[in-house]
Amino acid sequence: MDSLFTVGIDEVGRGSLAGPVCAVAVAMKSNHDILIPGLNDSKKLSSKKRTILADIIMKNFYYGVGWISPQTIDSINILEATLRAMTLAINRLPHHITSQIEEILIDGNRSPNVIYPTKTIIKGDQVEESIMMASIVAKVIRDKYMQRISLFYPEYHFEKHSGYPTRLHREKIMQYGKSPIHRISFSKELYLSV
Repeated sequence: MDSLFTVGIDEVGRGSLAGPVCAVAVAMKSNHDILIPGLNDSKKLSSKKRTILADIIMKNFYYGVGWISPQTIDSINILEATLRAMTLAINRLPHHITSQIEEILIDGNRSPNVIYPTKTIIKGDQVEESIMMASIVAKVIRDKYMQRISLFYPEYHFEKHSGYPTRLHREKIMQYGKSPIHRISFSKELYLSV
């Protein structure tokens, strides 16, 4: 009998002041023979390396993506939004995969309420192959989204910081105020001194 799938999940954008939170679920079999050179936590990879690896992963593994908007984050809080994004990512895996899931591995210490066996792993994106893959894909696709959205709000330079609280981003918030994609519920963080 074919081995079942392990699904790794990670999210990107939880600490961002603007834009959506994005979760990715990557399904893999333990006996897969696909070479993924230099696989690691997405934060430890260069942008170029992440893009190369994300392309390999998305071409060779099943994956699902869940997005939660800034407006929903404001209405339900970032933790609940993150868990909802994870659930969406799982549900967006191909149907024939969801019937063959053995376990879901989640980066962090909180798990969404799903019908599958789950295991949370602190710093899982540094030790579990499937979570590393999810981390890389999530980072690449969310960064690309923020690059596209920066065309509508060029004054904030989202293409440079993806909405995270960098010095440049804070300076632009102080100069222009909040945009429609800034998270109102993060107001305290938005207006911390630069």
